[in-house]
Order: sequence, then structure tokens, then C-alpha cells
Amino acid sequence: MGRSYLWHDLGGGNASVTDLGVNAPYQGVFPQVLSRNGSVAGGFQMYSSGTAAYIWSADLGLRDLSTFLSTVGFNLSGWSTITAFTGISDDGRTLMGHGTYLNHQEVFVAKDVPCLHVPSLVTEPADEIVCEGTTVGYNAAGGGTYTGSLTYRWHRNGIPMNNGPTGTGAVVTGATTGSLVITNVRTADAAYYTCVISNPC
Repeated sequence: MGRSYLWHDLGGGNASVTDLGVNAPYQGVFPQVLSRNGSVAGGFQMYSSGTAAYIWSADLGLRDLSTFLSTVGFNLSGWSTITAFTGISDDGRTLMGHGTYLNHQEVFVAKDVPCLHVPSLVTEPADEIVCEGTTVGYNAAGGGTYTGSLTYRWHRNGIPMNNGPTGTGAVVTGATTGSLVITNVRTADAAYYTCVISNPC
């Protein structure tokens, strides 16, 4: 039985290794493509009477590619098999491969595939009560199994915040980072603060 592993260089002489697994009745997993950030992989699986393409992400695990594409809304009418997964965009949202369409070997390109690797909230901002004229800070962090780039944007009562004076006498820094700081807090700054954390897709 052939197995495939995903290896990540974590820097400083450290690495992580993930076993992509094997789905019954398949007898082996053979990688062909990997997104630039390492969050999505694909290739083909062998079984006794042929091959079938697979897709893998840390959140999904190993899935049959044709089943996955049908599940997320792609029309596979006329495709009897998808046998290979041969190309992937940097963000993992455009896939290319080939298979059998109306009894002929054909190439496919699937665009705007839903994001396959979603960051989870690792640090959630806590409620804070402070006195006027002091400084308050909030922290948020995303990640979990997601290791790609993230963007942060803090909101006050649902409205995106910017760095600089607030108009109340307070000053905001870190509005687009994981750490929001408000100095010289005034009563008028009391609000509901949230952070939106996004990945590129």
C-alpha cells in the first residue's frame, strides 16, 4: 500500500509531517500537485480496477475529487471519471486535471473553488473595563491548522476602524493588526469592538 506525506519546513531546523491517509478501497495515494502555501494537495489514488483523482486539505482530509466538486456545486454531467489532478493555483481555488467526458479523454479546469482551508480563532478578545484617560488593548489571533497569510481589521460597533485620533480625544493604533490599542480612552469610546480575520481566499 503506497502512502503520501506532506512535509512543512517550519524553520530553525524544525518540520512537521502529515500523513495524507488512504481511503478504502484505494490501495495507494500518489501526489501530483501542491498549492504554494501547502494548504491544498492533490493527485490520484490507485485501486484494483483503475485510478481516481483526490483532493486533500487539513480541514477536509482526503476526498475523492469528483465527489468533492459535485458537493460544492460543480456540474459533472457527462464526466464518467476524473482520473488525475494535474494543476493548482497558488491560492488553491483553481484546479486542473483530466478524465473521461462523453467517452473521450478531456482536460478540465475548475475555477472559483470554495476556500478549502479556513483559519480558526486562536485568541479571542476579552471584555475590558478601564478608567477615562487610561489605555486599553484587545488581542485576537487566527491560525489553528491554517499556516498561510492572514489579514486583521478591527471594527467599532460594526464599522471598520482606522489608526489615529478618534474624535473623542482617544488615539487608535493597531487597527489592521492582531493587537488593537486605544490610548487616552474617553467615555464616548465605550463600544462593541470586534476583529475580522481573513485569509486570501
